[in-house]
Amino acid sequence: MVRRLPRSSTAWFVMALGGLLVVAGSSSAQDAALVRERQQTALESSRTIQVAPGATAPYALPAPEVTLQTTKDGSEATAVIGVSNPLWGFRTTFKTPIGKEADAEANPLSLAGLANQATVDFAFIRTRVFRDSSNIDNLRLAFCAERGIPDNKCSSEAVSGEAREQFLNYGIYRHPTIFAAHVQVGGKSFDFVERGETAKMTEKFTSVAGGASYGLLFLASQSVVSISVDAARDYTGSRDTTLLCQPIATNVAGTERCDTRTIGRPTATQKVTTMVDFRKVFTRQETVPAKPGAGGAAPTPSPIPVQSRPVVGLSVQLRIQAVKDADTVWSLDAPVYFLQKKPDQNKSVALNGGATAGWHSTSGFTARVFIGTAFELIGKGFNQ
Repeated sequence: MVRRLPRSSTAWFVMALGGLLVVAGSSSAQDAALVRERQQTALESSRTIQVAPGATAPYALPAPEVTLQTTKDGSEATAVIGVSNPLWGFRTTFKTPIGKEADAEANPLSLAGLANQATVDFAFIRTRVFRDSSNIDNLRLAFCAERGIPDNKCSSEAVSGEAREQFLNYGIYRHPTIFAAHVQVGGKSFDFVERGETAKMTEKFTSVAGGASYGLLFLASQSVVSISVDAARDYTGSRDTTLLCQPIATNVAGTERCDTRTIGRPTATQKVTTMVDFRKVFTRQETVPAKPGAGGAAPTPSPIPVQSRPVVGLSVQLRIQAVKDADTVWSLDAPVYFLQKKPDQNKSVALNGGATAGWHSTSGFTARVFIGTAFELIGKGFNQ
């Protein structure tokens, strides 16, 4: 069987996008069919490979993937409907409050509109990672033939150095790009009293947000440079509250009922946020041991003899936020990830903690240690 690529620095980096590089094809129709048949098992096993956490569809196979997924996290329910292939993806995400009971049910959308605190997000993702060419298989097999490598061993493992980079570049771009755009609509309901009035009013408002992100990947250095712009119009309730007491009819004279009321209508907030982000991962090469043979049989070599493990993750983030009728705020943060989950908690030994230092225009210099935030080469703006 033709082997999959090892998790070398380049392969590990591409898998951050959910890609699994495999070799298929032949210089003749008969050989091509044979090689593709040998690839089928590897392709099927790669279907579970997905993009960074939170994304909804694998990029391992060229056929479009349809995703229907629901999750419940505490008091929030999420439903995702998406379709994607290696070049593009569409996704619709519903989020709504839900009760904590086991049989709780939520209705985020109805003919009356969005439920209170419910949101719906429409996203489009366009990737430029894999070359869209039907001649890739023939180019790779011709490449191997020039070096005397049999078709059934034609993979990136058969070559090294510059030759390996050339082999990989037949299938992927040296500088892949990823573009994402989204529009989000949310419903919010507020209870309040007008100033000078006592009657409670309930009104529903619709918040709108949208944005776009563009990332440029550097395979050789395992790094990403991205820029994102988001605009939002949201509503917040008044902070002015009072205790409103009114007499009620009881058998005790002077009985009153007192309720806390918000004074004043909600106010709209308009803001535009721009972020420039640089991310880089430092890895080390590890040899994958052979699988012990059963019943005294010889050990079976691992199909991926060498793989990369993340050691340190670096992110430098510049964030600028302009708010209507308020001061523009900005910040510069440089988190360094070096804490890892235990292997029994996460076999990928993901980086999920470290230290950060930065400067905020409102609070000055900041420094802290954090735990629990997983490092991802592809930031949240591309897969939220």
